[in-house]
Amino acid sequence: MGVMEAVMGKRRLNLVVPERAVERLNWLQGRTDAASHTEVIRQALFVYEQLVERLSTGSKLMEKTAKGELLPLPISIDIAGPRVVSSSEMKAAG
Repeated sequence: MGVMEAVMGKRRLNLVVPERAVERLNWLQGRTDAASHTEVIRQALFVYEQLVERLSTGSKLMEKTAKGELLPLPISIDIAGPRVVSSSEMKAAG
């Protein structure tokens, strides 16, 4: 990482993605009026982070339909459980 990136708190990533992913990025960019693919990805990461945070605490995502019905919204995100710390690790840390 160069000096400018370190100062600005940014890092350049080069992604290789399938054509279908590019189509999805284009669709999302147009649908959300995002200025760039970078903005789409940044917003997607924010939403994903919020979902993981909520789901990891046991919350369930619900959808309120146009008819006013409240239905579970199935989201498939594999959330890692809390890490169990062994007594030997606790002794070493303490």
